[in-house]
Amino acid sequence: MSKKFIFSSLILILFIGLNSCNLQPDTIYHLPSELQNQLEPWEGDIYFLEYELPKLHKNVYHSISQEEYNQKIAQLKIDCVDLDIEKQAVKLREFTASIGDAHTSYYSTMTHAFPLNIVILEDGVFVTAALEENRHLVRTNNNNTEPARVQLIAINGTPIFDESKTSSNSSNNIFSIYESILSHENESNLKNQMSSCLLDPNILYGAGITSSKDNCIMTFEFPDGSTEDIELEAKALNNFRELDWVVYYDDNYPADRSVLPDYIQYERETYYGKYYDVPENTLYILYNSCSNNPEQSFSEFISEQYSNIGIKTIDKVVVDLRNNGGGDSRIIKPLYNLLDSELANSDLYVITGSKTFSSALMNAIELSNKYDGTLIGGPTGGKPNHYGEVKHIQLPTGNSISWSTKYFTMIPGDNSDSLYPDISVDIESADFFALEDPIINKILNL
Repeated sequence: MSKKFIFSSLILILFIGLNSCNLQPDTIYHLPSELQNQLEPWEGDIYFLEYELPKLHKNVYHSISQEEYNQKIAQLKIDCVDLDIEKQAVKLREFTASIGDAHTSYYSTMTHAFPLNIVILEDGVFVTAALEENRHLVRTNNNNTEPARVQLIAINGTPIFDESKTSSNSSNNIFSIYESILSHENESNLKNQMSSCLLDPNILYGAGITSSKDNCIMTFEFPDGSTEDIELEAKALNNFRELDWVVYYDDNYPADRSVLPDYIQYERETYYGKYYDVPENTLYILYNSCSNNPEQSFSEFISEQYSNIGIKTIDKVVVDLRNNGGGDSRIIKPLYNLLDSELANSDLYVITGSKTFSSALMNAIELSNKYDGTLIGGPTGGKPNHYGEVKHIQLPTGNSISWSTKYFTMIPGDNSDSLYPDISVDIESADFFALEDPIINKILNL
């Protein structure tokens, strides 16, 4: 079996993630008849932001005043004149991000990307896949049997983070630039988005980080402290499967995904279950999407998982929400029913992380508050009390916008920017590249 075919599954997962916010718009927006053919496409997008979004959003002035909103619109009309479309798009992203609502976002469909896969961990940005010509970024040179643990530290000379490599204390880094143009409510969600946006040539060019949409110079740091600059050429996403890839976890093909931790190995599944009988009887539920799989509803899945265990006592229940970006918060109810009955005496642990967002965040709060679940992992990508219930529309440029139609109060009086775990467990590169899951290990040995 060829490398190209085997890697296609991994790259598909990556770019489902890259385009996760590019949902199918509910409708296509048409300008009023008197303005048809009177405005440039970018002006049509701004018209929607100026006149339509305030009527559609639950409260578009919750973070900026109406006066400030209008001032920003006026400046936007000036700034976008004679700009490239990519730079116009970034300007509109920046405006929408200023609204202060992670669900309200201006975005365009990603058509090209620089050929890498990266993951942002607690100790840096690490390469997890690259083309064969850059094999040394993924697998060690000496024997090709171990991950190389190479970090991406700069693009066209601009560092990703400040000197700490994981945060921002100045404006002279990409993290700070993206902080102003990506809609988010906390640092956790911003870093989650960056894992794809660092590979998006249109955003990098539009934000002035690169001078070309076609190529860039990326700087990599090796474990011995040495660095290397490599020029990468943007590739069309629809051809990514045909490229010759190397992955971090296997030098042989077909690649053996069974060596990966469950939360990565089964990240493409809607949900996945597992039973541990050592050291304690533990039911593990990986809940990746608040939705029903057409082939097996969540209710059927939960019934099957519980019935497979038989008469054994379940000491612990683990609900893993670290990959879950939301959907319908009611889908999880069959699990709630079990927690109210047969599993009422089991200790409950809920895993959260930067991708835990929207309805998944709401589920995490309910599992914590109503069922006394212990939150473990990292801070969530959304706020406990937040705007949501999203609508989408395609604008005149072909780009799209999402906005919130409701406000959810999950924890009255809580102004936290994230739902923080009771037990914080960071995933660092040492664990990630050793193919370990420190969160599950912690739970099993508590």
